[in-house]
Amino acid sequence: MWKQASLVAALNQKNLQYQQPWVMDSGASAHKSSSNGILLSHHPLSHSSIIVGNGHTIPISYHDESILQTPMSNFPLCNVLVVPSLVHNLLSVHQFTRDNNCSIEFDALGFSIKDIPAPVCDASQQ
Repeated sequence: MWKQASLVAALNQKNLQYQQPWVMDSGASAHKSSSNGILLSHHPLSHSSIIVGNGHTIPISYHDESILQTPMSNFPLCNVLVVPSLVHNLLSVHQFTRDNNCSIEFDALGFSIKDIPAPVCDASQQ
């Protein structure tokens, strides 16, 4: 079971390293960062952009994968887009839960992350 405090600590550590806060985004289709320093390698993207809330498009400069390290586990961050003009780094809830086989539940106190157990086949029921 993952600990919520470990993920929060890792997100805060990323804040210290890259000077930009990470925000959980339930509407983002991919993780987005303003810094390419978090990427494992740099794959340039030409003529790619995202549309932001006010309808404007802003360019994507790179994409690749990253790792969010916690004391308990390392979480892969797949499909990280580098968008230099972003004010906050956005952690896609959909992408994170799909890549890490977990669920994220939000409540008045914040959020919880839970493992999704793999289905177990029981031959005796067949």
